[in-house]
Amino acid sequence: GVSEGVIGYDRIIKMLAVHEGELVVEEKGIYSIEKFLIARRLMYWQVYLHKTGVAAEKMLIHALRRARELTLSGVKLEVPRHLGWFLALHSGDTADPAEMLSHFSKLDDNDLTAAIKYWSEAEDFTLSRLSKGLLDRKLFRLEWHTEPVSEAYAQSIRERVIEKWGKDAMIEHLVYTGSESNRAYNDAREQIRILFKNGTVKPIDQCSDVPMTTQLVTKYFICYPKELGI
Repeated sequence: GVSEGVIGYDRIIKMLAVHEGELVVEEKGIYSIEKFLIARRLMYWQVYLHKTGVAAEKMLIHALRRARELTLSGVKLEVPRHLGWFLALHSGDTADPAEMLSHFSKLDDNDLTAAIKYWSEAEDFTLSRLSKGLLDRKLFRLEWHTEPVSEAYAQSIRERVIEKWGKDAMIEHLVYTGSESNRAYNDAREQIRILFKNGTVKPIDQCSDVPMTTQLVTKYFICYPKELGI
């Protein structure tokens, strides 16, 4: 794994206490909490929101969306039964909650893996391309930007897709823009409070030498097939 994510959880747990009905951290745990918050920020951008992981996630989402579009248009796709039940559900349909929960509880990774294998041989170009990319780990390229991706740049990439694959390519499922955000510490929602030996309690940001990363960090992206050679 990533070394920055190694945290002394046992030590933090040992320094937890309850003060006037609130969970607090003893004074000696300040440095451990500082390390935890810094590690959390690094782990999000290096692992949880790594561009490879985000690209794979978006491809899977769009493969499912395309499969649903085809299913609702009457195209018969090979798909595990419980996943197929959700794909055939129209927006606005009133489904029995118990039936929905029954199907959902029986879904797992194997259903998605099987569906991707089936769809990699689908006649629909877009569904097949997305599924093959996931199956063969030929993931899309993802570019991070500090500002929203300009429409002109996004349109130039869409035009490249049409030039390469023609009208069979569903642009909205092969080129997508968006954003990801992370806030290492949200003091407005719930504070980490430190209990001092004299009995006083202060928020971590008032007793730490390390500036707390409370600012919401947002990064913008555009995702598209690597075959475009951009």
